[in-house]
Amino acid sequence: MKQLMLSLSVQLINSKEEVTTLNEESMTMKKEAESLKEKQDTKNKMLTASIAESERFKKIAAETSQSLKEKISLLTEREEENENLKEIKELLEEQLALFQSEKDEIKQSESGSIVDLGTIEKHDRASHQEENEAIQWRMAFEIESLKGELKQKNDKINEVQAESKKEIELLQEKITMNLQQIEKEKAMQANSKQEIASLKEEIKVLNEQLMKNKKLQASSQEKNPLIFQDDIYGGITIDHPLIREIVHTHQFQRLKEIKKLGHTYQNIPKANYSRMEHSIGMYYLAGEYVKQLQRRQPELNITESDVLCVQIAALCYNLGHGPFSHTFDMFLDAIHEKNKSGKPWKNVSEASVKMFHYMLEDNEGLMASFEKHFDNPKEDIAFIKELIQGTGYEQRKDKKFLHKIVYNKKSGLDVCMIESTVRDAAVLGMNVTFRWKAF
Repeated sequence: MKQLMLSLSVQLINSKEEVTTLNEESMTMKKEAESLKEKQDTKNKMLTASIAESERFKKIAAETSQSLKEKISLLTEREEENENLKEIKELLEEQLALFQSEKDEIKQSESGSIVDLGTIEKHDRASHQEENEAIQWRMAFEIESLKGELKQKNDKINEVQAESKKEIELLQEKITMNLQQIEKEKAMQANSKQEIASLKEEIKVLNEQLMKNKKLQASSQEKNPLIFQDDIYGGITIDHPLIREIVHTHQFQRLKEIKKLGHTYQNIPKANYSRMEHSIGMYYLAGEYVKQLQRRQPELNITESDVLCVQIAALCYNLGHGPFSHTFDMFLDAIHEKNKSGKPWKNVSEASVKMFHYMLEDNEGLMASFEKHFDNPKEDIAFIKELIQGTGYEQRKDKKFLHKIVYNKKSGLDVCMIESTVRDAAVLGMNVTFRWKAF
C-alpha cells in the first residue's frame, strides 16, 4: 500500500511538473498572440490612415483638375476675344483703304475737270479737303488707338498665357505627385493586407497550438486520476483536476479519521467506515444521477458546470462533521445548554458550508482553480453552498430539481440517504432490496 501511495505521489509530482511546463508554454503563446494582435491593430490603424490620406489626395487631384479646367476655359475666352479684336482691326484697315481709294478718285476727278467753278469751286474744294483731312486724321487716330489697345490686349493675353502655362505645369506636377502618392498608398495597402493576412494566419496557428497545449494539459491531468477501490461500488475514478485538488485538502482528509456510525464500531467492529468513504460514495452517486439526467433529458439543459457543482457539493457535504459524527452534535448540544450559549451553527449542513468556505480561503491556489474551471465562479460557489444546505434556490432557479439530489429536505430521498442505506446494509450484513442503479 505504501509503495502504491509512493508511486502515485511520484506520478502526481511528474504530472504537476508537466502541467507547469505546459502552463508556461501556454502563457508564452498567449503573450505572442496578444503581441500579434497589437501589431495587427497597429497595421489596421496605419491602413485606415493611409486610406484617409489617399482620399485626401484624390480630393486635391479633383480640385486641381477642376481649377485647371477653369483656367483653360478662361484662356479660351481670352483667345476668342483676341480673335474679335483682330477682326475689328482688319475691318478698320479695310475702311481706311477704302477711304484712301475714294480720296484718290476724288483727286483724279478734280484734276481731270476742265470746268472752272471760280471762287465757289475753290471754296468747296478747300472745305472738302479739310473735311477729308479731318476724317483721315480721326481714322488714323482711331486706328492707332485700336492698335495700342490691341497691343495691350495681346500683352495681357500673353502674360495670362504665361501665367496659365506655369500654373498648368505646377498643377500637372501636383497631379503627377498625387498619382504617384496614390500608387504608393495602394502598394502599402496591398502590403498591409498581406501582412494582416499573415498575422491572422500566425494567430490562428498560435490558437491551434494553445488548444493542443490545453488538450495535452487536460490529458496529462487525466493520466494520473485518483482511483478509490470501494467495497460497494468497485473502482471510483476521480479524474477532474479541481475535485482531485479538493480531495487533497486538509479539510477533506480529516474525514478519514471520523467514523460514519459513531461509536457503533465498538459493538460491531465492521461498522468502522469513515466519513471520507461516505463522501466518496456520495460523489459517485450524485455524478451518476446528474449525468443520467443529462443524457436522458437534454431538454433540461444540464451543463458540465451543473454536473461539476453537484459532484463538489456531494463530496463536501460531510465537511462539517466532528468526531464520532452525530454523537459530537449531541455533545455540543449538551455543552451549549450547560453554558447557556448559542451554537455556532444550527445543523451539520450549515457547518459543512462554513468548512467549505474556510477550505477555499485556507488552501492557496484552490480559488484560482475554481476561477479556471468555472465561467462564473462566484455564482457557482454560491450554488454549491445551496446544494449542501438544501436551501436558497437563488442560483439556477430554472433547475430547482438539482437541489434535490444532494440534500432533499422534502422527501429525504437523496444521495446521502441512498449511500448510507446501501453502505450500512453491506457493513452490517443486512439484505436490502433497494437497487440504487435503477435510477
